[in-house]
Amino acid sequence: QAYGNDHNSFILPCWTLKPNMRAWTYTIKDLKYLKGYKVLECSAGCDKLLSLTQSTERYGRGNYGLNEFTGRAIQNQAKFVMMKFAQIQAPTKDALIIDAYNGLYPEFYSNTNGSVSWLDFRHPYNSANVAFLDGHAKNYRWNHPYFTTADPDYCGIWAVRKH
Repeated sequence: QAYGNDHNSFILPCWTLKPNMRAWTYTIKDLKYLKGYKVLECSAGCDKLLSLTQSTERYGRGNYGLNEFTGRAIQNQAKFVMMKFAQIQAPTKDALIIDAYNGLYPEFYSNTNGSVSWLDFRHPYNSANVAFLDGHAKNYRWNHPYFTTADPDYCGIWAVRKH
């Protein structure tokens, strides 16, 4: 929300292009929205934490994934797409940040088979936390329909809606 207030109502992009392609975790720290990466570290996911090294600096640090569709470079083009909060039709249903195991990419996105990439069910009862675009958060178990395209509120659905 703070980023949007300062940037003409745009949602924090998952990836930025300047000065180099960098992940949202780096962007929010670089723009002084965070003092450090500690707030992006979940104690339940510490064994999967992406450490900040010279080779991974552009990915920032943390083990939460931001919805890739908030902003990203179009592959093989010098074009960048960003979303505004007003473009989201169902902010109470659309996921912005989830528990993710990151690997090298602090993001998540919906796959064509209905699964969600990088999702990490690291909390009790194999559950994951989801923060929504309206600001509320909810915990879901691994078998909840929210993580499948069978659910009309599927967390990746905003990526396929016409905006």
